[in-house]
Amino acid sequence: FYWDAESRAAVPLCARPECEHDNETCDAHAGYENQVIRLQYYGGWLYLIGVEDTGDVCVWRISSDGSTWKKVGILANIQGKGLNDSLIHRGYAYYILTNGASAEDGTKLYRLCLNGKEDGELVYAGKSYAGAELKLGAYGNALYIRDNHLTADGYSGNLLKYEIHDGTVETVAEQIWRSWTV
Repeated sequence: FYWDAESRAAVPLCARPECEHDNETCDAHAGYENQVIRLQYYGGWLYLIGVEDTGDVCVWRISSDGSTWKKVGILANIQGKGLNDSLIHRGYAYYILTNGASAEDGTKLYRLCLNGKEDGELVYAGKSYAGAELKLGAYGNALYIRDNHLTADGYSGNLLKYEIHDGTVETVAEQIWRSWTV
């Protein structure tokens, strides 16, 4: 839907004048019955990142009018794991997940090339905390990872900067745990 602020109405994103917008033949119908993690516009396409019933996290490329869908690839299988966040940036789908409830299981950052010619790849592995909440942001050639977690003293967190071209990681802020903007 498109939100028209002036009329305060949600309007289906369908350009077909004959369409009633009430069934799956409407171009505004998402046609995706599973869990949607992210819907993002990038490079003239809509990209949907969602979790299938099998636990596969898939990336779908959708034409801007909604008429054409293509599965780009499978990012990972998260059966029994926690997917925290994802985004599309500089030709890749990125996703971050924690593999379990303990620090030994770790946090993993993966990416999948949107041209569909490569499988997903692990690009960063770091320590994790039980109950960690991980969020991604992007700016220029960097991804920013916010790692919020509960400690014995309360909530804490760090902001990490991951350079997408060389894979280096640095801590840019410590002891943050709520809002942040890149």
